[in-house]
Amino acid sequence: MLAKRKENQEKWLERDPEIKCYLPGIPRAHYMPFPFQIFQSSKAIFFAYEYAGAVRNIYLKDPGPAPVDSWMGQAVGRWEGESLVIDNTGFNDSTWFDRAGNFHSDKLHVVERFTRTGRTTCATRRLSKTQRRSPSPGRSRCRFTGGSSRTRN
Repeated sequence: MLAKRKENQEKWLERDPEIKCYLPGIPRAHYMPFPFQIFQSSKAIFFAYEYAGAVRNIYLKDPGPAPVDSWMGQAVGRWEGESLVIDNTGFNDSTWFDRAGNFHSDKLHVVERFTRTGRTTCATRRLSKTQRRSPSPGRSRCRFTGGSSRTRN
């Protein structure tokens, strides 16, 4: 896996999906320096990202497994007190986590937690688990957490 990441780094300009203006995927969409908007109804939450016209529907009722793997995955949200927890699955393997060439398989699973920390600020925390291609399919090979803070305009 390190060899693949090193190769991605060396061929960054040719391979990075961001350079090709492809959809960024999750969690990368939140690390990018572009704004996004969140819209909420009683049945769903919608994220609209400035970058590449990316969008996400966050279902509040689980529709079942994703019918097809996609760049932004399938997201199912629930409220835990004041926090919105989003469980993301159904990704394709075409996005990267970052410009360093860190990649994932189509078994990526990301759990996000958005918590309002002030009148105009929201803290986010992401836990990502990915199964990279290995002799043991489905085995978790990588786990990381990330977080950030956003201010509402």
